[in-house]
Amino acid sequence: MTQDRFGNAWREYKPLYIAAMIYVLAILVETVIFAVPFDQFMRVGWAMLLVTFKCLLLLAAMSGWVFLHRFATVKGSFEERGDNAKAHFAVTARAYAKGELFAYACVGLPILYAINFFFIQKSLIAFANPYSWDPVFAAWDKLLHFGRYPHEWVIPAADSLNLGISTYFDLVYYVWFVILYIGLSFNLFLDRERHRRLRFYWVFFLSWAIIGSVMALGFSSVGPLFFHDFYPGLTDPYTGLVAHFSEQGPKSFPIANYSRTLLLQWATNGKMVNVNALSAMPSLHVAIAWLMVLYAWQIGRAWFIAALVFCMSIFFASVYFGLHYAVDGYVSVAVVTLLWWIVGKALDRRYPADTKPLIHL
Repeated sequence: MTQDRFGNAWREYKPLYIAAMIYVLAILVETVIFAVPFDQFMRVGWAMLLVTFKCLLLLAAMSGWVFLHRFATVKGSFEERGDNAKAHFAVTARAYAKGELFAYACVGLPILYAINFFFIQKSLIAFANPYSWDPVFAAWDKLLHFGRYPHEWVIPAADSLNLGISTYFDLVYYVWFVILYIGLSFNLFLDRERHRRLRFYWVFFLSWAIIGSVMALGFSSVGPLFFHDFYPGLTDPYTGLVAHFSEQGPKSFPIANYSRTLLLQWATNGKMVNVNALSAMPSLHVAIAWLMVLYAWQIGRAWFIAALVFCMSIFFASVYFGLHYAVDGYVSVAVVTLLWWIVGKALDRRYPADTKPLIHL
């Protein structure tokens, strides 16, 4: 029985493993071509350990939810409810460990390790294809937004409300990492519908590989906030945005302000591989947030509305802080939607919509 469920899980994820290995090999070839120092290359190992820790931590949090939910809903004294919750959790945990869902989680989790090679490739953009597209995207932004740059609409509108929108943007833009792991952990550990589960995971991987690596390399850009740092010979159309960021950042959005300093330090420290690197087009923040919207649409209306509000907040925050051009977000939404459609059509052939096969607990 154990062999069967792990074998089934492997057959489901095998094509994705093949795609992931191609992605890793391509980046390894790139590291050889550009002679990445071994000590810098090994930073991906720490990223892998961090991903594992975060996913396991969220699994523990979900386990705690099972316990607390039972504790809060049963009747009796404090001690009786505690005993009941522990017994319920023990039964649930044993059933989960013996079911297919646990096998799918174990087999699916290592694919995240391949995705972590994204950070190496992102660092190599400046070496493989030096930044050059920012003037083009700045012109597109102005053309698409009625002769004004998007931040010239967003910043005055947000600040005029005087409701702490900038602080909200500061928090929500970095809560993105929490939402990412919550959605990912639900998909890996709890989602029982094969079609929906595989569709999300495929598009999640392809977003990092195609949007975050291939397209980011082809359209190498740094974003409005750093325009003046990398194009000193051109007139900077974002002087107002930079002045607003420098004036308001320390008190209104300290996280974004600190991140700006780190990103610029990493971009200019001479190292080939850093913890993170500059890359504007397309926006992976918006891409993953939009993927959560598409995923939530298939789960429930309340989750869809929450995901949509979050995605819109991420988009406006990226423009408000000048970390992305508006067209970065538009392109990300379009590409993720296309990937969602293509993967869905491919999976429809294997899992017709009228069957909706489930993974057993």
